[in-house]
Amino acid sequence: VPHLIASIPASAQHRTIALGVVIFLAAVFALVIPFAHMQTARIDAFIPVVQTIIFFADLITAVFLFAQYTIQPQRALLALASGYVFSGVFAFLQTLDFPGAYSATGLISGKPSGAAWLFSFWHITFPLAVIAYVLLKDANESASRLVKVEPRRAITITIACVFAVTAGLTWLGTAGSEYLPALFVDQTRQTSFTHHLVGAMWLLNAAALVLLFVRRRTILDVWLIVTLFVSLPDLGLSIFYTIVRYSVGWYTARSYALIASCTVLVVLLWEMTMLYARLASTIILQRRERDNRLMSVDATAAAIAHEISQPLGAITLNCATALLSLKTTPPDLEEVRSCL
Repeated sequence: VPHLIASIPASAQHRTIALGVVIFLAAVFALVIPFAHMQTARIDAFIPVVQTIIFFADLITAVFLFAQYTIQPQRALLALASGYVFSGVFAFLQTLDFPGAYSATGLISGKPSGAAWLFSFWHITFPLAVIAYVLLKDANESASRLVKVEPRRAITITIACVFAVTAGLTWLGTAGSEYLPALFVDQTRQTSFTHHLVGAMWLLNAAALVLLFVRRRTILDVWLIVTLFVSLPDLGLSIFYTIVRYSVGWYTARSYALIASCTVLVVLLWEMTMLYARLASTIILQRRERDNRLMSVDATAAAIAHEISQPLGAITLNCATALLSLKTTPPDLEEVRSCL
């Protein structure tokens, strides 16, 4: 099996570090809850900066997962990579339509609920992709379950399907928003339906978290659990509190979304660096061993040459002596016979 984080079993060290991260973030969230309603300064650049980072982090993570798929073709990796593409693209689209980010009312729909629906699609498609990953990853152990399409073609088809679904959902949440319930009364106040929708999204993320926790095995599984856990405060504040935009709770929720987006990417970069370091060490050891073998061969060849040169020298000397003995008058035949 290739040495990829999607197949390497999680070690005790990975589980301990992941647990430490979860405990730390949970403690910070608990400290923030009493101040969640506190209104702070409105920073219009906050959403464009944070969600642009999320956009690039999610797409880079998807690229790494697609690269791992080319090495070990599994449908589970395709499903998870598509979830990160969904997440990155919806984060970018929501930034474009977020009131105050690039325009006062947003660039796509111009409606208060447009960005909220894009946010909802963002937090629905990702846990669904994780659920698909969990259900498919065990089935990949059977050779009959492996994708039989050429990897590049499978990746292309997957990306095309993701963009098609994203385009349809984006139209539904913006131009077709009259067919959907309103989520915001104005740019800051939510409707009552928003609480029910956010509660459903929270339950969906929690279900993906529980399912992944039950079937966890690999390094990727452990850190996906951390990612889903960090996503819960982003939605939980809106369920239990009426969070207004640009409050302490709202800024905290967006910050947790950023952490969730970068978690798997950081682990992928770290594990790839460690694998590269081990590969480089192995190559260095192999070269050193080869050099040692070459030195041994040279030493052996020199010893053999030394051992052979002595009898060859004696043979040469005896033959020269025999030739000289033949030239004497009369020839010393006994000496010739002795030399030969």
